[in-house]
Amino acid sequence: MHSSPLPRLGGVAIFLSFFICMAVAAFWEVRHPQMHSPQFLRTMVRILIPAGLVFLLGVYDDLRGLGPYFKFTVQGIAATMLYAGGLRIINIPVVFGDRVLPWYVGWAFTVIWVLAITNAFNLIDGLDGLAAGSALFSTMVVFVVALLNGPTLVEVMTIALAGAILGFLRFNFNPATIFLGDSGSLFIGFLLSALALFGAVAVARTELLLEDRAQFAGLRQLLRDVGAADQLALDEHLGDRGPAGDRGEVLANLHV
Repeated sequence: MHSSPLPRLGGVAIFLSFFICMAVAAFWEVRHPQMHSPQFLRTMVRILIPAGLVFLLGVYDDLRGLGPYFKFTVQGIAATMLYAGGLRIINIPVVFGDRVLPWYVGWAFTVIWVLAITNAFNLIDGLDGLAAGSALFSTMVVFVVALLNGPTLVEVMTIALAGAILGFLRFNFNPATIFLGDSGSLFIGFLLSALALFGAVAVARTELLLEDRAQFAGLRQLLRDVGAADQLALDEHLGDRGPAGDRGEVLANLHV
């Protein structure tokens, strides 16, 4: 495609731009904690630490070169960090229904998901604008979904990532002057897989909370109905006993 070698460290610019945006978001959260969820900063850290590990892996691979087994191992460790941080596949309704998966099955599916999405972007980083354009489209899709029914953190991180990719695309379109490299493609793919996991977990927790509240409301209404029925039966029974004295006797017997 190109007659001369091109630099493959475009991911460094994307990572730095994204990191600056996240630093601003973290500073805003500290100054205005009432505007976001209490888990905002904690979840951000749980995503950024393994994402930074994958980014460093990509930088080293761009500079020195690494074997596939070592790269998969480090990516698996980063995926396990996500799982340990609560970003995991809990169930697959299409296949298993509402059944919650055992931890080792959920861990395996989580690692497979992260590795698949992470390396999908890495494989297409070779044609002008292909990987970055696909990443921008995917990021905007996740942003729109989060905007409709997702957590605020996903909105913030996806719009920041989209802005960084959009600025990079100017230099990656045909004729490209720089490529994402492993540092960029692995970082973007890993980040999108993590945000998808977090969005799915957040939605599942919200649905569970709403379901619990609905069940509690139904139980409370049932108790009210039972109480009303008991009161009505008591009133009818007292009415059948006639005078007030008899009613007092019935109440005394019920009390005993």
